Amino acid sequence: MHEVHRSFSGAGPIGTALVLGEAQGHKEVWGDRIEFVTFTDGGFDDKARDLEIFLDVLSAVCTPTGGHLMDPRYDSQLDDAERRARDGSPRPARAAGCRPVSRSTAVRC
Repeated sequence: MHEVHRSFSGAGPIGTALVLGEAQGHKEVWGDRIEFVTFTDGGFDDKARDLEIFLDVLSAVCTPTGGHLMDPRYDSQLDDAERRARDGSPRPARAAGCRPVSRSTAVRC
């Protein structure tokens, strides 16, 4: 933990922690380096469920979709509708020089 503190010498928080209960002990250790967001409504099970839903929504919103259609590594996994989508709409993207990014499902133009 001391190594982590030393590696971040700048001011302000270095991250955010989502917690189900009071994080007083953690706050004492991390001070203002970590911003703690506490789920407060209901009992432990309710808070855990709220956190689970929040993380599911966050994952869905932050996950790019559709990039795999342009990536030849996934061609054997595509169904007919996905192939039509790939062959129909990405043509202008291919003409513009877009290509799959290696080790990613993102497309770079």
